[in-house]
Amino acid sequence: MKSQYLKGLASRVAFLIMMIRIQEAGAQVQTSFWLGVSYFGALGDRTNPPHGPGFNVQRDLDHLGALGYKLIRVWATWDMPSPIAASLILADGSVNPGVLERLKGLITYADNKGLQVDLTFSYRKFTGPIGGTGFNAYKTGIANATRELKASAYSNVIFDLCNECPLSPGQIRQLIDTVRSLHPGRKVFVSFSDPDPIHNVINIARKYNRLGRRLDYLAPHFFRNCSSAWATQTRSRLNAFRMGLNPSYLAIPIYLQEENRRHYAGDGCDSGPPRKGNGYEPSPNDFDTASSQAQNNGANSAQAWVLHTRAGFNLSAATLCRQLDPVELNLLYDLPCHRLGICLPRRPCP
Repeated sequence: MKSQYLKGLASRVAFLIMMIRIQEAGAQVQTSFWLGVSYFGALGDRTNPPHGPGFNVQRDLDHLGALGYKLIRVWATWDMPSPIAASLILADGSVNPGVLERLKGLITYADNKGLQVDLTFSYRKFTGPIGGTGFNAYKTGIANATRELKASAYSNVIFDLCNECPLSPGQIRQLIDTVRSLHPGRKVFVSFSDPDPIHNVINIARKYNRLGRRLDYLAPHFFRNCSSAWATQTRSRLNAFRMGLNPSYLAIPIYLQEENRRHYAGDGCDSGPPRKGNGYEPSPNDFDTASSQAQNNGANSAQAWVLHTRAGFNLSAATLCRQLDPVELNLLYDLPCHRLGICLPRRPCP
């Protein structure tokens, strides 16, 4: 009798331990939902004091942090207002000293406001000078950036090692291994897109499957329909994407960097000058629907969703807030209210 009791007790203890481990694993995956903004040109803001980020950047980060945003997407390789002003890495892979100083100040300032920095590298697309001399220079540039940001003061940075990456799986693996050999704790990922509107989701999943490397995030750039379909299909796209992944990728959080934006004619959309598409502009309801479906999709929810806008492309001109159109400006307040329950009164842009 005693033996049976002990066996039963051991079974119950083992079951409890198993449940605790499952809960702990789930806690590692299920984190609070993050809202972010596109802030591509942050390193080009030279309205700065001797050290630190530009004054326009400081004003924006004060504003975004107060509203509850948790993420800014900053490009390390950007060409506005000029490549030398905005690109962290030069053509040979060396670091641009003045931009590095601004970046370090930006990271510290963002951290004080509770913001993560997605530092995005891009190969031969909107890249300033980087990538012009080939893959080896690109890899050298990423290695140099990794070394410069190893200090614990810069722990709030995640690396998108290759935006909408055109490189081969072998080359991408080299980038991941390079960063992890220099700074094992740095969070890294790559973003993929595919131009096929019908097979876009599954093709992006296959690109990750071919990669065969552990990543900290998956960042699919889904096809932008020139109608509200892109928003209403967010849930189904996320579900199909998860279904297409190898099992080893299923626990990795999804990060939606740029679902759609206003004033974009690249896919034949857009209603205004200088290029006209079919007259479609994403509405406030579109953005609300897309972000809601991203947040509320069970095990296939996204961890982060970015308000994508071109207002942050050239921050030497003015703050992001002052470059938003009226719809985007309302969204800046409405999204944290609807997604995070942080509902603050509107105030003039800094």
